[in-house]
Amino acid sequence: MEQIAKITAIYDNKTAEIEVRRQSSCGHDCGSCHGCGTPEIIHVRAINTVNASKGDTVMVSSDTGKILKLAAVSYLSPLLLFFLSYIFLGKLTGLPGGLNGAIGFFAGIAVVYFLNRRLQKSKDVVFKIKRIVKD
Repeated sequence: MEQIAKITAIYDNKTAEIEVRRQSSCGHDCGSCHGCGTPEIIHVRAINTVNASKGDTVMVSSDTGKILKLAAVSYLSPLLLFFLSYIFLGKLTGLPGGLNGAIGFFAGIAVVYFLNRRLQKSKDVVFKIKRIVKD
């Protein structure tokens, strides 16, 4: 996947912080929607192989496979844990199925939250600057 980004900071290790407009499956109009509560613009690290400078507008590409895996884990973990808890946790706890499902759902959200924090700390770069875009 390729998209336009703006460089907000340069780091010594040939990486840069870029400002990327969030792409979504609901039409890319996050500014007028605000339905999902996620920011319209995100800041991520990118590999800077073209020696772009702070303030440059650049074309970046991302590892689509890695992003799709992260999205799958993010969306499927709460749902999968909901159903597994609904079915199996009731036999262990004796609680009603809906409550067990809710426990599993929130456990899935916790998994996604901690995975997100781990990824942020690891600074795992998924974007690469392809070229500087002339304005």
